[in-house]
Amino acid sequence: MHFDGLTALHWSAKMLRSAAAGAHEFKTPRGRVPEPQRANQIREVMRFGGDLERVYELHQRLKTVSEEEIDRLRALGVIEDHAIDPARDIAALDLKEPVDLSRAAFDLALSEQQPQVRDWHVEWERILQAGAPGARSSPRKSG
Repeated sequence: MHFDGLTALHWSAKMLRSAAAGAHEFKTPRGRVPEPQRANQIREVMRFGGDLERVYELHQRLKTVSEEEIDRLRALGVIEDHAIDPARDIAALDLKEPVDLSRAAFDLALSEQQPQVRDWHVEWERILQAGAPGARSSPRKSG
């Protein structure tokens, strides 16, 4: 399994960073050239000119699926269900501090570690609360 971004903000931050660096045309510091699909996504984000709501809407179109789509994909046998219980595994570590695995906690930690994300965080939370009109026609799950 691969995560393009653990949350919508994480994915969006990666895309915005790549767009700012012109990664659709140049090799990354590790010498990799983005896949054509990724390059197209980066170009699209560049066209948005830093509009976080439009980046969020792109994330929703590309990275989420509706309940109906999940049912259809499950019927086709192309979805694998895994029993993942991170709370159980974390509890087994007997840590002194509690671990918050929520989307909000991850996004907050990301914003504390990356200055450019810190600047977006308040606006991002507003977009999530508003549901980015037009981005969700039916309930969707991140994938």
